Amino acid sequence: MEILYNLFNDYIVKEGESLDEDLLKAELLKLCVICLDIPDKVIPILSEQEFNSTEKYKENCNSNIRLTEQSLKFYLTCLLSPVKRYIVKKISAKVVIMISCRLGNFSWTNQNVKKLSNQIIQSLCQISNQKNISTILSGTTDPSNQLLLFQDGLLGTILTNLSAYFNQDKWEKNLTVKHSFLWCLTKVKYPYLDKHIQKLIPPLLIMMDSFKQNEKILGVTSTQYLIDNVNPSILLLYNHALVIYDTLFKMLYSSNEILYEICLPVLESILLVIERKPGDICSVEYTKWDTCFEKIFNNAEYANNVTIKRIFLKAMEKFIKHLNGNSIKHFDNILSTVAYSLQHPDGQKEEARFHALAVLKEAMSSCWPIIPKYVNTIFKILIKLLVDLNYPGLTIKAEIKLTLLEKIYEILVLLKDCDKLNFNETLKTLTMIKYEPQFTYIQEMLLKLSNESF
Repeated sequence: MEILYNLFNDYIVKEGESLDEDLLKAELLKLCVICLDIPDKVIPILSEQEFNSTEKYKENCNSNIRLTEQSLKFYLTCLLSPVKRYIVKKISAKVVIMISCRLGNFSWTNQNVKKLSNQIIQSLCQISNQKNISTILSGTTDPSNQLLLFQDGLLGTILTNLSAYFNQDKWEKNLTVKHSFLWCLTKVKYPYLDKHIQKLIPPLLIMMDSFKQNEKILGVTSTQYLIDNVNPSILLLYNHALVIYDTLFKMLYSSNEILYEICLPVLESILLVIERKPGDICSVEYTKWDTCFEKIFNNAEYANNVTIKRIFLKAMEKFIKHLNGNSIKHFDNILSTVAYSLQHPDGQKEEARFHALAVLKEAMSSCWPIIPKYVNTIFKILIKLLVDLNYPGLTIKAEIKLTLLEKIYEILVLLKDCDKLNFNETLKTLTMIKYEPQFTYIQEMLLKLSNESF
């Protein structure tokens, strides 16, 4: 490779003009294809599990890096030749696949390779007369510009080339494939992804179905990008949205807090595509929003991990906002989950309790017509929490406790607004009770409620 680069470095640039153009095109194209293929065909970047030791894996990566450097140098030299536009037009998809997976912080690349890759991107933009790599991938139309290349974009060709690697047997062994795919995907924005949806969905589903956590996370985050950058009607076509929903819903049965945190916002996004107005009360039938919400509050109630409980309680609040009046179907279960979550302290910041109170407040606002039926139940939940906040073993900062008391007071005010008659009757009974000295703050709060008019 080094000999080839040194041989052609001056010859192509200086003597290229005097050579037969057709011959130069044909021969130079062959050489470029061979050089670009050599690194990943001779020394492919395989997963570390394919090697007997970490040292052999690193040695394999270093060998690939050396070959890649020479390949990219030779290609850059070819971009100085008289037939550079022909070369760029013919094999830019192959080049972008090769360099796109070498721009990140990976074991199969280094600063020299990154520098060469960026130089190639700049050269491609100049030769194709495009503004940046995004317009090369997505395509752009400018009838007044006769020198413009890739008006239809390179993404379609790149996805076609990569599709051969995205099957259950190959894709996890070749580490670079997914990074090339994801790099190209995230460089193209709405509306240019719509026409490629059939080629984009299968790789993302394969990644999300992987048993490896990092592969799943890459797949989920990229799916969010896809949802944000395609027309919702395109996702509904051929049931793409439903397939994505099913894949994400299965993740709610895992026990991985990182995966939960990443997949829940994406699940919310895809549900908004499938059913855009979940808050419209039109029937008592269960929708996918209901099914998903049931799984979320069950996970929140039965989680034995505080971090997981926080994640699901936070998601509950968002789902209730979307469901609005439709959350009436689930109000009993919401109260059960909230009551159970408020029973247990959650460290110095009491995040789980704050989230649980936010869920209760949002649920009461959305389900206000039925709140009169639950006045006493909600009162019991909140009074118990007020008592628990004075538990001798509870070590939380004074400002955290004060904030919790403020949140409780806000909910009690909302409860009074929903049903003043029942609320005042219960409040009267509670204010008449004789409180021990350590619980006088409860009595003060209740007296404040009884004295104030709303």
